[in-house]
Amino acid sequence: MVKTNWVVIFLVLLIAACNPNNKHDDVLSNEFKIINPQFIKSAKLSELIDSKITYKTLQSDSNNQLGEIEKLIFKKDNIYALDSHYALKLLRFNSDGKLLNVIGKVGEGIGEYENLTEAYINDSIIEIIDRDNFSRLKYNFNGEFIKEERIDFYISQAMPFGNNRRIFYSPTDYTISGNESEGVLMITNSDYDRVLKAYFPYEEVFDDASLPGFLIGENLEFTYVKPGLGEFYKIDSTMNVKPYFKIDFGPYKWPLSKEQIQADQENSEKVFFKGNVMSLVHRLSETDNYLTFLTVMCSPEEEAKQLDLIKHRWFCIYDKRKVKLYIIKKIINDIDGGLFANPIVGTGNTFTGVLSPEELIDYFKEESAKDNASKDLKKLVDSLTFSSNPVLMQYSLKDNIIL
Repeated sequence: MVKTNWVVIFLVLLIAACNPNNKHDDVLSNEFKIINPQFIKSAKLSELIDSKITYKTLQSDSNNQLGEIEKLIFKKDNIYALDSHYALKLLRFNSDGKLLNVIGKVGEGIGEYENLTEAYINDSIIEIIDRDNFSRLKYNFNGEFIKEERIDFYISQAMPFGNNRRIFYSPTDYTISGNESEGVLMITNSDYDRVLKAYFPYEEVFDDASLPGFLIGENLEFTYVKPGLGEFYKIDSTMNVKPYFKIDFGPYKWPLSKEQIQADQENSEKVFFKGNVMSLVHRLSETDNYLTFLTVMCSPEEEAKQLDLIKHRWFCIYDKRKVKLYIIKKIINDIDGGLFANPIVGTGNTFTGVLSPEELIDYFKEESAKDNASKDLKKLVDSLTFSSNPVLMQYSLKDNIIL
């Protein structure tokens, strides 16, 4: 039996991904801005954000606790928290963090979903995407089921594109009807039954797994990233996709160079497989002035073949006005002595991150942490148990960051 060399396939696909001459809608030919980041080993939180940090606890009964929050939506003084891994629920809270109601539930009955992977809210309804069941379910704001509609596409991220269109990211090359998807990034009508634009062909990487992508944005302005390439794109109101910027990671470049792979293919494969490290860029969030995300990377001097997803995780801040990227290894919370929550969503000029009760409780078991913490933060932590909901941490980056 001939052994498939996935590393070579991956390299070919990376080269092909950079070639704009494909059968899909053309990406406009503007060249990328190449960004050379400023690498920073550590920064104080007071250097990055305004002095005030706001914490919000989400209050719900024991039957509706969240294990993890993958997505937060702020809409009309309500907070929608989606947990697609543990609780498998979408919960609606008021602005004070009190539970108002649950939207749908897991099951195979009417109004139930098997795997909720996305949700969005407009002025009249709530829509949940059930990716594995190729459907979307509609509810009113009280959580009452309205109807279910089939979708041809396998959708990971979906958002309204104006009033009558949808934009979504699909990491697979098949549809429920058996057709090939036209692209991993697509714009359709609001019923998902007519493709208006499709960009980027499906990119198979390892064992029928695609190179992950990420999409964020709202209204008619979106950002899409190819994480393994460090390439960022902008989608505008005319449905054009334009190269935005590309990061030159310098000594921390990932993936490994072609020469390294050729010299030691067996170990290179192990690095690619370990912990889904193809997702170099992830956890995007955006405000009016900043784009933030995380990276996983390390230099050859740091033994890249032992890449660790926690040890080699960096926090990145892209200043849109200065066209400047800060990549920070460690952030020290010198404002209230607590932890720093990487943002998962930006609204206006405010970022919101999520802290689990376990990490907060464990952090404050150390006496030194208690000594440095503010009274309000210690009071908050004392009120938590391991079964509490995650805590929201909100802050605004400074208007002018200087590091």
